Amino acid sequence: MHLLVTFGLLLASAVTGPVAPSPDPARCPEDYAVYSVVLDSLYRNVAVEAFLVGDSTRGSFPFGDRNVMEAALVQESGTSAALLEDYARRNESPRPLEDCFGTRRGPVRLAGRPERERIGAASSNWDGYPDGYPAHGMVTFSRVGFTQDRTQAIVQVFFHCGGRCGGGQVVILDRPDGAWVVRRAITTYNL
Repeated sequence: MHLLVTFGLLLASAVTGPVAPSPDPARCPEDYAVYSVVLDSLYRNVAVEAFLVGDSTRGSFPFGDRNVMEAALVQESGTSAALLEDYARRNESPRPLEDCFGTRRGPVRLAGRPERERIGAASSNWDGYPDGYPAHGMVTFSRVGFTQDRTQAIVQVFFHCGGRCGGGQVVILDRPDGAWVVRRAITTYNL
């Protein structure tokens, strides 16, 4: 439970977090700039040697979160409804992730199926997890929804630490001066 509180507080307080460099746009979709800013913001107050990220996105609306996403958008003045439609379209099915992260806080290691299954099978707090990884768990992302002008983005972030240990947040970002910044993180669930 302590890990979930830490996860929520760190991401919720990340509104003015660090801005990550953009990955090579010729090779990597803009999603990775958003993912990198979220990771850097999420763990900005935690010593991180590396991030463990699931090697594919989660598709659709996990746990029936479309209503949660819509509620998050309604709470945010200045957030376009087109954002949710782009999010829904882009998340019709999971997509594999590549090594395109541009985090400032540490390298990203993509977790394949065996590691993901090990996390799910752990009783809690992913017993025996190697030191040096954030909060002894793994982060999984949805694909990113964007406004047509690419000045707003929305993504779901899922934190897994074994068994019934984890949490999720909807993160809304703006790009006021060409760099993504977290505007707000809204908790969708805690286990």
